Amino acid sequence: MILVFFFSSLSKIAGATMQVEAFNHLKLPQWFRTFTGFVQLIGVAGLIAGFWNKVFSQYQHYG
Repeated sequence: MILVFFFSSLSKIAGATMQVEAFNHLKLPQWFRTFTGFVQLIGVAGLIAGFWNKVFSQYQHYG
C-alpha cells in the first residue's frame, strides 16, 4: 500500500499525462493535483513511521 501511494503521488507531482487528464476531466485546477501529490507523500511518511515506530501506530496497545 505504501508503494502504491508513493508512486501515485510521484505521478501527480511530476504531471503524468493520465493525472493531468483526470484533473482536467474533473474540472479541478492543476495546482490541486500537485497539492494532492504532496499530501499523499505526507501520508506515505505517516504510514512508514507508523509501521516502524509504535508511538505513531494507532494500534500500539494490541502489540
